Amino acid sequence: MAEITEDEVRNVAGLANIKIPENEIKEMAKTLSNVLDHIAQLQKLDTRNVMPTSHAIESKNVFREDEVKAIFEKGGKLLDNAPARDQNYFSVPRVIE
Repeated sequence: MAEITEDEVRNVAGLANIKIPENEIKEMAKTLSNVLDHIAQLQKLDTRNVMPTSHAIESKNVFREDEVKAIFEKGGKLLDNAPARDQNYFSVPRVIE
C-alpha cells in the first residue's frame, strides 16, 4: 500500500499552486493513497491481449467526404437577395473597430 504523507500533500499542493486548508490535509493524504492503491491493482492486470482504445465504445465518422462543388456563380442570383452588396460580394457591417 502506497502511503502519501501529509508533507507530500503540502509539497504537491505548493507545486500545483493549490491551497488546501490544514484541516483537509490528512484526508487528502488518505484519498491520494487510495488512488495509488487502485493504480497498483490495475498495473497487476495482464493487458497483453487487450487492444488499446481511446473510447469506451466503438465510434466511426458519419460525415460525408468533402467535395468541391460550384454551387453559386459569383454575382449571380445569390447576391440578388443580399441586403447590401459591394460589386460581386456581400457587404456586411464592420464588426471590429
